Amino acid sequence: MTAGFEAVETGGEAEDVERLAREAEIASQRRDLILGLIFTVPLFIISMLADLGWLPHSIAHEAWLGWLMFALATPVQFYVGRQYYQGAYKALRNKSANMDVLIAMGSSTAYFYSVFVLLGVFPGHVYFETAAVIITLIKLGKYLEAKAKGRTSEAIKKLMGCAPKPRS
Repeated sequence: MTAGFEAVETGGEAEDVERLAREAEIASQRRDLILGLIFTVPLFIISMLADLGWLPHSIAHEAWLGWLMFALATPVQFYVGRQYYQGAYKALRNKSANMDVLIAMGSSTAYFYSVFVLLGVFPGHVYFETAAVIITLIKLGKYLEAKAKGRTSEAIKKLMGCAPKPRS
């Protein structure tokens, strides 16, 4: 009785498919990281300049500055962070929680609180940079993890190639 699986002889193709999948994952994580940095770094700088009082008071309290922060944070939140929202949805659908749920909740809390402050629903400070920094730093970790996994896999393959050949 089988479980619906069968062995397939690939003659080395499996290694190429695995390597290509790893390379695609690294490229995807790198692309999202770069996009996250493009939006997050200026957002963080603007926010810190305003918070530290290094922007003129007339600029730091202008409505357009909040909308600029919103515009910079939104692509990071929903495009760069899409992987975490998708993972959180799947986990919650299965009645469990994982790191994706934590990331989505934490960054969404900062993001949506800031949206309500920006719209004047309640007074306060916006935290768009916090939401973007959370996602971008975790994306950095995911990128470094993907690269490390690729190097580890290659090292294991090289070690397996060093194994002695069986005698005939």
